[in-house]
Amino acid sequence: MNMRVDQVKRIGIIGSGALGPTLAACAAPKYEVVLKRRSISNGLKEEAMQRVTRCFPGMVKRNFITEEQAEVAPSRVKITDNFNDLKDCQVVFDATPDILSVKVEGFQAANKVCSPDTVFMGTSACVSITSLASGSGRPANTMMAHFLTPVHIYTLCETVAALQTSPETIEFGEKFLKEGLGKTVVRVKDTAGLIQDYFLFAYFNHACRALDAGLGTAEGIDTIVKAGFGVKLGPFELMDHLGMASQIDSCNAIYSQTLDKSFAAHPLVVKMVAAGYCGRLSPSRKGWYIWDEKGNKTGINNLPL
Repeated sequence: MNMRVDQVKRIGIIGSGALGPTLAACAAPKYEVVLKRRSISNGLKEEAMQRVTRCFPGMVKRNFITEEQAEVAPSRVKITDNFNDLKDCQVVFDATPDILSVKVEGFQAANKVCSPDTVFMGTSACVSITSLASGSGRPANTMMAHFLTPVHIYTLCETVAALQTSPETIEFGEKFLKEGLGKTVVRVKDTAGLIQDYFLFAYFNHACRALDAGLGTAEGIDTIVKAGFGVKLGPFELMDHLGMASQIDSCNAIYSQTLDKSFAAHPLVVKMVAAGYCGRLSPSRKGWYIWDEKGNKTGINNLPL
């Protein structure tokens, strides 16, 4: 690997679910971004771009970027369904669901077209970066960058070196994340869930168990957690923000590695996803709450739980 941070001009992102568009928005004020999704037909290209562009007002509000940067940034983002469009990227992120075979498939396709110096970064805390590096086609140039989502708002990024990751790659990657994307970087061990998700998904499951046991309503539990611990979002609001379909994949990925039942996806979440109540950005605009098209909470989803 022979890459400097000042040589990075274009980054690629494979996947446009909950994480991909917010990562694209985070990078677009400074870099050209290629966002690769499975399909761009039937309005999916426009939908993906909308998910990117609606991040910029929040970045302006928090003084992360100027209004002028917010106006220019969308023009730096290309939405594509063709892996060949990643060929000129210096860094490629995987933002696909937490399924190892899907992630390996994406990196293998990118490996065929990208420069040998291009660095691959996984973003999942639930899939081993050592396993992903093994299937990537360039294990020495592969590392983990696990963001706190939404990426355009939060600065935390956990980094992990696979057993095969070269010292040059992890050094470059952490410098790029700090200087290029403005992240607070903490290196952690390659374990299921890393640190953030090890706590987060157990927290979600405890909240679901409390609800299932009738200890309180979703809104009541959220209110207690917010007032009692000083956080902005309660567990059910946060599940709606992050999306529950991806939560199932993540929980099951951690459970498969640890066999710790506290991480298995809770049956209530499985039922919610089966009903199409996947959260704030789902087509139904419903999760534990009801949301409008701008992502504002408008009511409670009264469920016969």
